[in-house]
Amino acid sequence: MAFTPKNVDDRSFEDLVAEARRRIPAYLPEWTDHNESDPGIALVQLFSWLAETTLFRLNQLPDERMYVSFLNLVGLAPAPAVSARAIVEIKVTPGSGGHMLAASELRLTAPGETDEVPFEADSSVSLVGTSIGALVVDDGISLQRRDVTSANQAGNAAFQPFGPTRIAGRALYVGLDATPPAGPPLLLPPDSSAVLQLYAAAEEKAAEVVPASTWFGTAASSLEGDVVWEGKTAADTWTRLELLDDETRGLARTGFLRLRLTGSLIASKEPGDPQAKERFWLRAVASDTQRSDTRSLRYLIPNAVRVRQWRTYARELLAPGSDGTPNQQRDVRHPPILLGSPDAVLVEVNEQQPNGNLEWTAWAQAEDLATRRQGDSVATAGHPLSVFSVSRDRSSVVFGDGLDGRVPPRGPNNLRVTYRSGGGANGNVSAGSLSLASSPTAVEGVEQREGATGGSDEENVERARDTAPQRLRTLERAVTAADFEVLAREHAGVGRASALNRYNPRVPGAPVTGAITLVVVPPRQASETAPAPGQLFLDGVARILEPYRVLTTELFVVGPRYRRVKVEVEIEVRNAADAAEARTAVVQRLNRFFDPIDGGSDAAGWPLGSTISYGEVLSNVLGAPRVSSVRSLRIWLDGAAQPVCSDVPLGSSIDLLASELHGVRVRAPEVGR
Repeated sequence: MAFTPKNVDDRSFEDLVAEARRRIPAYLPEWTDHNESDPGIALVQLFSWLAETTLFRLNQLPDERMYVSFLNLVGLAPAPAVSARAIVEIKVTPGSGGHMLAASELRLTAPGETDEVPFEADSSVSLVGTSIGALVVDDGISLQRRDVTSANQAGNAAFQPFGPTRIAGRALYVGLDATPPAGPPLLLPPDSSAVLQLYAAAEEKAAEVVPASTWFGTAASSLEGDVVWEGKTAADTWTRLELLDDETRGLARTGFLRLRLTGSLIASKEPGDPQAKERFWLRAVASDTQRSDTRSLRYLIPNAVRVRQWRTYARELLAPGSDGTPNQQRDVRHPPILLGSPDAVLVEVNEQQPNGNLEWTAWAQAEDLATRRQGDSVATAGHPLSVFSVSRDRSSVVFGDGLDGRVPPRGPNNLRVTYRSGGGANGNVSAGSLSLASSPTAVEGVEQREGATGGSDEENVERARDTAPQRLRTLERAVTAADFEVLAREHAGVGRASALNRYNPRVPGAPVTGAITLVVVPPRQASETAPAPGQLFLDGVARILEPYRVLTTELFVVGPRYRRVKVEVEIEVRNAADAAEARTAVVQRLNRFFDPIDGGSDAAGWPLGSTISYGEVLSNVLGAPRVSSVRSLRIWLDGAAQPVCSDVPLGSSIDLLASELHGVRVRAPEVGR
C-alpha cells in the first residue's frame, strides 16, 4: 500500500466562508446582514476564494521541500568537510640554528585526482637546523650500548628505548648532526636557545591501545619524573633540559615532545656510536622505579610538525567594499570557510579612528549578530558590537543591521578577511605524497612516513536529511549513546562510530551504569580493509566530544577488535566464459558485505559483534552476476574453519570483521544443462 499524501490544510471555499460568518457576531455584533447581497459578505467570499487558491498551491508542495525548509529554519545544514592530518619531518639546513615559522609559511602539496591538495602546519613551527645521526640504547645489561640508528631510519623494526624493562638510569642517547656546509659543527649560537620538537611513533598493538576516557574531564597527563632529558654541555657533563611538553608520557606512547635546547650544548663523541663522530648529544634517562610496561618505538624524528589539509588566505579583499547598508553579505573567493576555532576567521575593516586616521580594525566573529557580549565587550543601547558572522553555507561573511551588530562604514575596498579553506577525503593521502609547495628559509624538504588520516567530505544532502532528527536532539549535549555517534561523525571526522550503553571496556563482563563506550573506525586509506585507530586518534575524538558529555556519563573511546573472515565457496556459472567475471563479482560482494564501514545488510557497516549469518553469506554469493548455483560454502574465522551450514558468532560486542583473501572456485556448467 502506497503512502497517502496529507494536505497541509483541507478547508474548502465553503468551509472558509462558513467559518468567517461564525466569527462575525463575536467581533462585530452590529453587523447583522449576513446575506450574499451584503458587500461585506461579498468581500468575505473574495478573500475565502483567494485563501482557497493559496491553500491549493501550498498542498502541492512536496513534503521533502517543506522538510528541508524546516531544517534551514532551525539552522541545520550538512556536516562540513573535515581536514586530514599528517605528521611530517622538516629537513632543515644543518647548522642553520633555530627558526620560527608562522603556520601559513610552511606550505605543502600532494598530487590529487583533479588538482593538487594543499597542506599547512596547524600552528606556528619551531625548527632547529639538525637531524638525528645516531640513536643508541643503554639498557644497563649489555656490555655495550646498542645502536638502533638503522632501525629508526627504516621505521619497520621497533626498538625498546630503555631495554626490556624500564629501570632508573637506563637511557636512550640521541646524536644530533648539525654540520654546516663550511665550518665546525654548530647547533645553536652561544647564549641562544630554540625549541626542538620531536615526534615518537610507538608500536601500537591492538591490545596496547588503551581506551581514551573523558571521565569528569580528566585528560591523561605526562608522568612527572618518569623520564629526564639531558644535554651534553662539557666532557662527561650532562645538564638537564627544559621539557616544555610531552604527549609521549616518557616515550611510552605516540606523540610530540618539545625540548628547549641552548647554545651551551657541545659536539662530542659518545660510546656506542658506530661512526664515532662528533655530534650534539641528548639523552632520555629513566628515573622512575622499575616498570615492565615499556613500549617499543618504531621511530623518533626531529623537527616534526603536524600539518592539516587546508590553505590560508590572508587579508583577501571583500569586493566591492562596504556600501553602508544594513545586513551586507560579501562572498569569499575560495569557499568553503573552515570553522572550528575562535580565531579561524578574521575580518578587518578600514575605518576612521578617534584621531581621524583610517586604520584596519579587527572585528570579532559571533555565532549570532544579536549578541550583546563578545569577549570583554558589552553592547550598550545604541552602540552595537563590531561583529560579523559566517553564512550557513560558509561561502560569505555577514554583517549587522546597526541594531544587531554594526554596519561597516561606507568605503571602497575597506573590507578584508583572513580564513582557511579545505577539507575532504582527498586529503587522506598515502605516505610520501607530501612535498614542499614553498621554500621557507633554511627548509630543504619534508619526509612523510605515514599516510594522512581523518579527512572526510561534506555530508551529502540525503544523509543529512536522514540524520537531522538526531542532530537536532544533540545540538548542545549528548545524553544517549546514539547522541555520541552523531556528534563523532559530525565533529571528529570518524569513518564510523557505534556506541554501546552501560559498557566499560575495563570490565566488559558487567553492565556499568553511566558508562558509554564509543567504538570508532577512522576513515579508510586507499584499499585498507581494517582501518584501526591509533592512540592519538582516540584521544583526539575524546577531546572533541568532552564538551558535549553530561557530568554523570563516563565516555570511553576505543577501536574495534577485528576478526579475520574468509569464505571458501565453489560456484557454478551459467557459461564457461563467465568464470573470471563471476569470481571477481563474488569476491567484491563478500568484501563489501563484511566491510567495517560500508558493510552489512544495510550498507552502514558491519554491526558490532553481530553473528555471521550463513544464509546471508549464501544469498550474497548467489546474487553475484553470472552465478547460477553454489555447490559448497564454508566460513573461516581467524584461521579456523567453522561448522558447515551454521551461523558464526563473534563473541564480543566490539568485534568487527576484516576480509582476508576469499577463495572462489568456479565449476563449469554440466553438459546438457
